[in-house]
Amino acid sequence: MWGKLQARDISTLGTPMTQNEISRGWVLQIVDEGICTSEGEVTVGTLAEGLDIDPSTASRLVSGTIRDGLLVRQISQVDGRRSVLHITRAGHVLLHRFRRQPRVVFETVTKDWPAGERDEFARLFTRYVDEMARIRADRRSQDPAD
Repeated sequence: MWGKLQARDISTLGTPMTQNEISRGWVLQIVDEGICTSEGEVTVGTLAEGLDIDPSTASRLVSGTIRDGLLVRQISQVDGRRSVLHITRAGHVLLHRFRRQPRVVFETVTKDWPAGERDEFARLFTRYVDEMARIRADRRSQDPAD
């Protein structure tokens, strides 16, 4: 849903993000979330799993994100045979903007709503997103071959 808002409507809400920036933002989001896990390292394979895409597609996304100066590859400190992804300073700037964008949309669209309705919508939308994530995780655990 947010993707549709961004793709169609975001141009009227402040500084629009390009489709390229949105794609890079998703990559950076997964890398950032993965770094916060117990292993603390993110590979192209981890990214592919997190985005639910083919590893070759993830590899192309990573290459473009590195080329744009938003990510770097480094040798894993856990297993020297692997290369892991790290966000650059420029990547953190884009990630912050990417994460802020849905809030900007929400605030703009609901600016004239009563506070109670805004709160209720935010609560229900969060519940919806959480439930979608749970369903997706359940499907992955039932069919790990995908």
